[in-house]
Amino acid sequence: MQTFSNRLGELFGSRTPMLVVLAGLAIALIGDGIIALITAAVSGTAFTIGWWLLGVGLLTLLILVGGFDLLGNLRYSLQRGKSHPEPHASLEPVAQRRGLIALVSNRPNPPAASAIRHHAYTLPGGRCVLEHCWLIAGPGTGAHSSADNAARLAKEWRAKGIAVDIMQLDSALDPQHSYHTTQQCLNAALSLYLPHELAVDCTGGTKMMTVGMVMAAANTGIQIEFLSANQLGSDGRPARVAGGAVQPVKLE
Repeated sequence: MQTFSNRLGELFGSRTPMLVVLAGLAIALIGDGIIALITAAVSGTAFTIGWWLLGVGLLTLLILVGGFDLLGNLRYSLQRGKSHPEPHASLEPVAQRRGLIALVSNRPNPPAASAIRHHAYTLPGGRCVLEHCWLIAGPGTGAHSSADNAARLAKEWRAKGIAVDIMQLDSALDPQHSYHTTQQCLNAALSLYLPHELAVDCTGGTKMMTVGMVMAAANTGIQIEFLSANQLGSDGRPARVAGGAVQPVKLE
């Protein structure tokens, strides 16, 4: 299960308004409970109302976070287990690797998260395949910026025993900078693993970041991969709610 703080942040970032409202009410109840306890302590009155508000607020928040985490894991398991739609029938699966280099986008649920899950996924009681991950993030600050997403992913997966290094670009629009940064990551990765034990995921980031990464990884013997959408919307763009599957890039 992901850390409580990560799931709480995702809960407040949910696209379902009712979940956000319920989470806000739970936080408000906790705050009212703490204030009521302090007031009761100062005035010498009973603590009953304060404990009741605090308990209800904490219980509601725990149920919301636990349910949100359970539904997220269930949806991910179902996506892994179901067959891909017809457009992907000829695409090849990508074997899990011990090392991964991935670009990080500046939006909720960046593709890098799916790439890491793909290589780290194990059956209950199994040994995680992924050991080390290098995340290349663009500039920027604030929630769901590339750097913020990279930091969140690093915190989540370090807690699960995976080493994570973050390389931040000065510009997300300079393919040469992405090229050299990817080369640095490749050099570090190749000092620990053989080429067939590594993968480079070029899905996230800007187009210029992707160009630089692919140029750096080409002809290295390392698998280049991308996250292919399971479904396209009416505008031809990937439908994020449908998820995606990691697929190889063949430069032949």
